[in-house]
Amino acid sequence: MEKVSIELWGYTLLEPSTYVSDVLLAVFSLGLFMSLKRMFPSSKFQMYYGYFFFFMALSTLTGGHAHLLANYFDHYLFHSLSWAFSALAIYNMQMGSAFDYPEKVKKILSPVFLVQLIISVLIYFGYQLFGDVTVTHDTVGTPGFLAVKISLGIAFIGFILPLHVYKIMKEKDHGSAIFLMGIVSSVAALIIQSKKWGVNQYINYNVVAHLVLAICYYLYYLGVR
Repeated sequence: MEKVSIELWGYTLLEPSTYVSDVLLAVFSLGLFMSLKRMFPSSKFQMYYGYFFFFMALSTLTGGHAHLLANYFDHYLFHSLSWAFSALAIYNMQMGSAFDYPEKVKKILSPVFLVQLIISVLIYFGYQLFGDVTVTHDTVGTPGFLAVKISLGIAFIGFILPLHVYKIMKEKDHGSAIFLMGIVSSVAALIIQSKKWGVNQYINYNVVAHLVLAICYYLYYLGVR
């Protein structure tokens, strides 16, 4: 799918609709973070999820500018920075998902989560710096995003999903059930990204995926609250 471009004040800006959807998702995420912080100012559990929303806001805002200004860069390092923020967000979600488990379980999982975070960030930047990457400003898509999907798959399928399913089965935890709905919904966003299902050039698959993610984030918020 070819990128849409607009001319503004002498600058050529790419994928403006993706940028707008990124900014809106960032504002929404920041609002969820502030809401949790206001309602639970001293709760470490809620703030793990709050920082998920905070870092996702940074991720989408950085990613939006990376798309919009791509015509002026000969690399994808700003995309890597966006992905690094998302890795920090997922790390906080993993820590929040394990929060209510016994200390011996958390002592095992916490370093695993940290190692996954570090490896993910190193891969995101390492591929862009040392990989065989061809920069293109014509078509939608960013080389290296497969690594993000793999990291997300490991985090959700390997840890976050089982931790919440266990709480649902053992404790009938209502919040985890709502959270699980958000996880299932997030699969739709990944499928949309993978299959590149968009409406047209203006409402491309990034925009559609961002709309789905907004629903996912709200379900996460309801589950935590």
